[in-house]
Amino acid sequence: MKIFLNLELLMLAGSIGTIAQPQRDFRRAVGQEISSRTSWTSTLNTHKPFAYFFAVAISFDKDGKVDTAYFTENLREEIASILKPKELATHLMKSNLISGWYKDKVVMYPVIYRYQPTMSIPFDDIAMRDWLKLWPGFNARDKQRQLVLLQPYENTFYIIDN
Repeated sequence: MKIFLNLELLMLAGSIGTIAQPQRDFRRAVGQEISSRTSWTSTLNTHKPFAYFFAVAISFDKDGKVDTAYFTENLREEIASILKPKELATHLMKSNLISGWYKDKVVMYPVIYRYQPTMSIPFDDIAMRDWLKLWPGFNARDKQRQLVLLQPYENTFYIIDN
């Protein structure tokens, strides 16, 4: 029996219900939204190591509610088919995610999703290209808002095979 273990989901198990609370670091809440809407099973079934880089940017309105959500624009097809960034951005814009700390600001951070059957991350030419085109493009209004950069967020997968 295979068990796909997502460390992010384990860390989030104790934080259910925190999405609507104002918080300075909301990366877990966004990570939970991403995890609830994506399935990594087919990718993990290949047992090939992977590292996917992308960026998340959230624009908050004057009340601290999500105004616009952005993801890296030119994602590789294999990660885009899992994340479905347009659908995910729409979902985040409709969510109850509120931040009193980031009213009328854009908050952005890089994310790495990886599966490592060994201790190394496969950082090849493809991963390098992903890294170099990481930042999303903003609309004209959000280009005028203050940009806040947060620390990168990591989500690592493991497979327990009994």
